[in-house]
Amino acid sequence: MDFNGKIAVVSGAASGIGEAIARLLVGSGATVISLDIKPASTGTWIACDLTSDVAVCEVARRLLNSGKTPDIVIHCAATTFKGPILETPIDDFERIMNLNVYGALRLTNAFSEAMRARGSGAILFISSINARFATPGQGAYAASKAALDSVVKTLAVELAPDGIRINSVQPASIATPLLIAGFEAQPGAAAANKARHPLARWGAPEEVAKLAAFLVSDEASWITGGHYAIDGGAGVTRQ
Repeated sequence: MDFNGKIAVVSGAASGIGEAIARLLVGSGATVISLDIKPASTGTWIACDLTSDVAVCEVARRLLNSGKTPDIVIHCAATTFKGPILETPIDDFERIMNLNVYGALRLTNAFSEAMRARGSGAILFISSINARFATPGQGAYAASKAALDSVVKTLAVELAPDGIRINSVQPASIATPLLIAGFEAQPGAAAANKARHPLARWGAPEEVAKLAAFLVSDEASWITGGHYAIDGGAGVTRQ
């Protein structure tokens, strides 16, 4: 895939899936603006709190005023809370929705007008397999990802007349540093989790990046409003 001449904004690009996506796009010729509260080593890092309207608008203003109108916007930044739904404080629900969902909407609002004026653009939200299933212990996270997918469907229709496409990717367990650290603290948990995937392993951030890059590329020019699983088959067998 050729991204020469393309400008991409990637949130959550300091680590994990976001970092892998930023790295792949840079390697394919794109100019990448990496948004994260932590320093990102790929592309041009701009510190940005995705939970702040002011912060996102300021970043958009800086980029647009410098002539860097994004062709691509990818929202990877996310947070979670582990615990039963009825034991999840409302403040944590709000925190999760604020970053996972409203952060995606802030980015879309910030850059969609410039995309509309140009008549083209590609937006991608990183969702989760958990958007489609009951997820005991991570109900708030799952609810945020389900909301994200619902937003994608409606935005796809609303943005289509302006030539803007939007999709989501639904990974299962991906071997990010955060996931690995979590399972290392639970003896036997990693093997049990891998066994839930018919391909019997975790996915790699680079594998998600390849799917993400395709969906925002010109090769996917007739794809919008979709949710694309990358889950090692877990969605086929999950109970």
